[in-house]
Amino acid sequence: MADEKVILKSFLDTIDTDNLCGITRSIYHGGGIKINSREEAEALLLTQESWRILSCKKTSLKSILLFLFKHGINVPPDVNKIQAIEYFKMLYNSNALQVANPVQPGILKNMMVQAQPAPPTQDLLEDFIKMFGKHFYNLLNDNALDDRYFFENSSMAVIIASNTEEIKEQYHDTASVIQGLYNIKQQHHIFFAPTFDQVKWKKESHGLIKVQIGGTLHQGVGRMVGVFDQAFVLREDPIAQNTWKILSINFYLKSLVQSGPSNVLNGNEIKSITY
Repeated sequence: MADEKVILKSFLDTIDTDNLCGITRSIYHGGGIKINSREEAEALLLTQESWRILSCKKTSLKSILLFLFKHGINVPPDVNKIQAIEYFKMLYNSNALQVANPVQPGILKNMMVQAQPAPPTQDLLEDFIKMFGKHFYNLLNDNALDDRYFFENSSMAVIIASNTEEIKEQYHDTASVIQGLYNIKQQHHIFFAPTFDQVKWKKESHGLIKVQIGGTLHQGVGRMVGVFDQAFVLREDPIAQNTWKILSINFYLKSLVQSGPSNVLNGNEIKSITY
């Protein structure tokens, strides 16, 4: 199997310079970044994982599909972008074959893996949880998160911590949850960079899935200003079969900035969120 960066570089070579620079600016969320050449854009993008570039709204589904066809990967005619990303993984990860091939009717529905008639294996469940996290933060960073991904009665508890104070907030319906997420993001000019090597999750006997994901908070390019820890409770939609939505969120954000009143978060150490 080829190296992921080699495959990603080959894919970037198929994109024209204007679009490549647009993808780079979108990935890095502006931040005053100036890109003067194709080489600079590629250098910045190659520091990222391939899924982040592929899932960017500036990256077209058509460009991904053409690249897959060129490399001998046949996909269903109704494939969506998130499914196409799973097929892309087959080019550098032999284990991805186990995920992509058996679920051709649709790997994801909304943000979650579309289950097969039998319960998914532990490996498949973990893959779909990681994809849920990647998709959620891409939508949040791109201001594209909406109520389709939540139950109507969803809720959120937030702790925002700095070195001087701790702010606690509660949200009790979907509209306020979404607005609260955007308010945090926009007020502090941050974007979220989750890490998926230590994702914690648990499937309850009564059908809930509990997921905990952490990561770092950034302002512009290369400026990390904090860390976050976020716990989700997911439940299957009783109306839309095999579709999972967010029931509740616990969100802890901590500032690493040591001075000034506009710190993003507060507290001493990142806390473990309890459900």
